Amino acid sequence: MALELHYWQGRGLMEVPRMLLALAGKYPGDYVDGRYTTDEESITETCQHLRTVDQRLAANLGRMPLLNVGSESIGQSAAINFYVAAENGLLGEGNLQAAQIMAISEHIKEMNLVGGVSVDAFCCGDARGWFGTCRC
Repeated sequence: MALELHYWQGRGLMEVPRMLLALAGKYPGDYVDGRYTTDEESITETCQHLRTVDQRLAANLGRMPLLNVGSESIGQSAAINFYVAAENGLLGEGNLQAAQIMAISEHIKEMNLVGGVSVDAFCCGDARGWFGTCRC
């Protein structure tokens, strides 16, 4: 089924699905990597104006990020990440491992919300046993 990612030009919430797709051996061209702007001067071949897609954003209350899968749409970055990971066999072996992967993802998101605790500090602290090795 054809995938279409819709997000603002630049890095942000769609980097995780893009990385998951790359881990699965899929790159732009294998899916549509829609990037958008409201700045007329920033429009390029790979970055379109938001008005070209704004009518398709209803599944996410008129906002991005959005993933289209065929004729269906998924809004919200966590749901998009889950779908892409699950469809590409990147959620572990069973529901327990899938939940553990999601927990790590949520820990990192929460650390960013409460002051930008670095991933290295997390990995080299209490989580060292989870991952086995660290770069520090």
